[in-house]
Amino acid sequence: MELLLRDLLSNELSELYSAERQLLVALPEMATAATSENLRTLFEEHLEEAKCQVTRLDRIFEKLGEQPKLKKYKAMEGL
Repeated sequence: MELLLRDLLSNELSELYSAERQLLVALPEMATAATSENLRTLFEEHLEEAKCQVTRLDRIFEKLGEQPKLKKYKAMEGL
């Protein structure tokens, strides 16, 4: 049972990690394309939050002694 829960945790964290990494690529492009200064600022602020999330997830994986499984998610690609 414990192994199943750890695998589930690892998979969920890997999905979050991949999504945040994809945002690191998409958000600068979205900020550049934004026609509103307010929207551009929001994209840039969200980029900083995504960077912090990736750092946190890196630390979690390090403590677990694992590497994230990087996958591309279609939902994030749609951005």
